[in-house]
Amino acid sequence: MSFGGPSLSDLELRYPFAPKSRKFFESIPVEEGLASREVVAQTESRLLSALGRAKYEPHISGLIEFSSFFAAALVASQDPLLTLRFSKKEAERAKQFFIKEAPADKVVVMSECFGVQACETDGGESQPRYALPFEGYLSLVSRYELTKSPKWKLTRQALEGGTVHMSSNLLNDLFGDCAQMAIFEGVRNLRRASFPKQLQGVKSTVMQYVPV
Repeated sequence: MSFGGPSLSDLELRYPFAPKSRKFFESIPVEEGLASREVVAQTESRLLSALGRAKYEPHISGLIEFSSFFAAALVASQDPLLTLRFSKKEAERAKQFFIKEAPADKVVVMSECFGVQACETDGGESQPRYALPFEGYLSLVSRYELTKSPKWKLTRQALEGGTVHMSSNLLNDLFGDCAQMAIFEGVRNLRRASFPKQLQGVKSTVMQYVPV
């Protein structure tokens, strides 16, 4: 599976729901992006993992791994429960990548994935701390309706001088919840797209495990 064009970056591979990642996938010809047997097999594994029916093992090829996310999203879009399960599992995987990022890289990832301009601050503690402008924070949690959970209401945050301050663990949790909603909305929007014939077999196999 190969094609001409820009190479796949680590950020695009780890966070395929980011806007830059979606643009990269759209540059791949459909025949290469979905028709590969390796992509189809990885897509099925990805979805069965989301349903708790198999243990997921990332593919050795970054491009196959990357493409299988979008192929799985197309299949997941065909059923509301599968959409939810897929979004949750993929967000958990992305959060694990995010946790392992260096503090400065977490700032970059938040910007690339959600357009939020966070910054690392010196809190004089062993764990790094982060600051987000409260306007950016409010825009983010409102966009993904996170304020339905008391945890993300502005009144529950450490707000000082128009800035929301967060521990590393809290930022990890925020990233994970935002990732789940971003993936969920992206998959749900795919319902309007025509379903590729290359994925009919995967759909038939996976749907039998989706609870009624």
